[in-house]
Amino acid sequence: DRSPSRGLGDVYKRQHPDFWLMVRDHRSEAIARDQLRVTTLLCPDSALMLKGRLERHRPTVDVLVLARTDKEAGQAHLKDFALERHQVSCTDWLDEPQTPLKQLTQLAKKTARSRWGRVRKVQQAGHRAFQALAWERVQRGARLLSQGRVVVTDRLHAHILCMVLQIPHIVLDNSYGKLSEFIRCWYREDPLLSLVTSRQEAEEVALQRLANCATES
Repeated sequence: DRSPSRGLGDVYKRQHPDFWLMVRDHRSEAIARDQLRVTTLLCPDSALMLKGRLERHRPTVDVLVLARTDKEAGQAHLKDFALERHQVSCTDWLDEPQTPLKQLTQLAKKTARSRWGRVRKVQQAGHRAFQALAWERVQRGARLLSQGRVVVTDRLHAHILCMVLQIPHIVLDNSYGKLSEFIRCWYREDPLLSLVTSRQEAEEVALQRLANCATES
């Protein structure tokens, strides 16, 4: 019986009695508990465990804008963000270069679908390649965000890495409120973070942040 009145959680409980769903914010927790009826555990994003493993590099521009270019992008149109008399660079995670390691993992995907994909050593090699690519992407993200004295973003993991790297940053929500829910759950107030609701507010706060950076230096 998979009727909506019973909830997905009732099905999971029968098939997997020890099933737990980990969620990152209170809204997700309520949905999982009340609509899916599954056992939930509120926990921070695992990327926060990178603290101490990443290095902040010297900034090269005043503002680095890391803006979504997919269907989750909000209404602030950050890709053309600009500040008069300040250097601004705009990019996204998706603007990813084709590295040798990325090519290797693409080969590993093809191999996994072939008869060789059943060979244990081939599986292990593919796993190591994907792990290495994941770390390469994290390091690239750290270098990218480090370019800005101040960062403006509507991506959750850009916010998280800025917290890890101790970079002053300004956050706007994505299309369905993911960032604000996470921030209200874990970071309500932090001197590194400014949660804003509009492009104009982001510009004003960025100018304030840059003025503070100049004073501190």
